[in-house]
Amino acid sequence: MIVIFAGPSLPPAERPGGGGVRFLPPVAQGDIVRLLRRKPQPAAIAILDGFFEGVPAVLHKEILWALAEGVPVLGAASMGALRAAELHSCGMIGVGEIFAAYRDGILVDDDEVAVLHGPAEAGYPPVSEALVNIRATLAAARARGIVDPALEEALVELGRRIFYKERSWRRLLETAAAQGLDPAALEVLGGWLPGGRVDRKREDARSLLAMLHDPPAPPDRGWDFEWTGIFARIAGEGGEVATVPEAEEGAVFDELRLDPALYDRLLKEIRPARPAAEREPDAVTRAAARAALLERLGLCDHRTREAWLAANRLDAAGFERLVEREARRMLLPPPPPGELLDELRLAGDYPRLRARARRKRRMLEARGLWNATPKRLGIAPALLWIWYFEERLGRPVPEDLEGWIRRYGFADGEEFSRVLLNERSYSGMNE
Repeated sequence: MIVIFAGPSLPPAERPGGGGVRFLPPVAQGDIVRLLRRKPQPAAIAILDGFFEGVPAVLHKEILWALAEGVPVLGAASMGALRAAELHSCGMIGVGEIFAAYRDGILVDDDEVAVLHGPAEAGYPPVSEALVNIRATLAAARARGIVDPALEEALVELGRRIFYKERSWRRLLETAAAQGLDPAALEVLGGWLPGGRVDRKREDARSLLAMLHDPPAPPDRGWDFEWTGIFARIAGEGGEVATVPEAEEGAVFDELRLDPALYDRLLKEIRPARPAAEREPDAVTRAAARAALLERLGLCDHRTREAWLAANRLDAAGFERLVEREARRMLLPPPPPGELLDELRLAGDYPRLRARARRKRRMLEARGLWNATPKRLGIAPALLWIWYFEERLGRPVPEDLEGWIRRYGFADGEEFSRVLLNERSYSGMNE
């Protein structure tokens, strides 16, 4: 069975039935994990579209796991093209012109392929126009003498500035007219569009479907898949795939995760009711627990550590007892987001964080910045980490940053950076 995650890029009428092909909704975090946990695994996985706003996007690690399991993964058109461009060196197969443009650095912004779409019941019909389609259509219009290169360039730039949910040919032409571009040339273009419009995303999706008539062989890998603690939990090793909150709940959860003091206080309320870890900590977990304790207590140099032990009437064995307790706590899976949010309600802080989350999203969406990626805005994730830890929390960036990310319920560094970028953008509007 070949599984294809499809949405706006390929209308239901063009999705072949039977023939060992199964179509699923646009991919989101955890979807590929769930496929791989079933037996038999799919013969191939193809990604056209994916969710990215309101729910976490599909993890790179999920795709790498599929490749490590010998399952070919192909991508085209939208989210598939983005992930294929990022992972083609690891064996993911990219198809189509959009993939090639991202791979070669001609396209860099992820909102080039983003669209507002209709409901699942209608097959996720696109409501807005993707910028990649606007680029392809204007290139075709230039090739046919409908527009000149200067007008093409001006229209692409205007399209880029329009928020992706509001992009349409009508909006673009109205904006161009308001900007004083040649009205006669715009009228000619408007008359040509109904028959000349190019749907690059759909064409690339068709190319991928054609390729699946002869499914590729499993990729030859020159790398080894590395398991991490957080991905082991997501993949079901020691627990089920975490439940992702709905869009608004997820935004409130982001606010909570940005406040580590509040998060830790709620965690202390929850943990006494949770079962203890069933397995013994290994050497790696103990080492991580020791490093976390030393950092938390400010005991990174020998003299300070000896003074602290004396003040607390502990010897080295006593400190190791604390390390063992911390290591056992680290083995506990983090509570589900819903459990933390319920504790937040009981603490009386839910309405405050909900109001802030809604205000933040409204302001960022109005400027096209909600859930933007650091890559799209040209910001190095390390700068976000420095801003958050040093300016916001008044402490250095943790040496074990991955441990911090895991402790506060983030799937990976990509999700952590997304939440930080939302917060940094919002803070800049209110400073």
